[in-house]
Amino acid sequence: MQRRYQTALISAVLVAAGGAYAAKDAIKPKAQALAEAKISLVQAVDLAEKATHAKAIEAEFEHDLQGASYEVKLLGGGKRLKVRVDADKGTVGAVQEKAEKTDKDEK
Repeated sequence: MQRRYQTALISAVLVAAGGAYAAKDAIKPKAQALAEAKISLVQAVDLAEKATHAKAIEAEFEHDLQGASYEVKLLGGGKRLKVRVDADKGTVGAVQEKAEKTDKDEK
């Protein structure tokens, strides 16, 4: 009886360890994902500017379970905009819009 319990316990530990190891490999290191991206940061900024008719002020590479993308923040038409550009396909996602901060808002 004790032998079966030990075997079951060892099996459970091995399954859990295998799942953790597989999850570790599910997300590539950020540097590797960036190196494999088909769209560069410069191209992502250009795509975002053309799609929104605004000027980029900040861009950042991001990598998570959904894949690699660039988050580009822009200014245009008195608004702050934010879009995601897919790092492999170059598709520009939905535009998120916020009112631009004024000097009065910062005080």
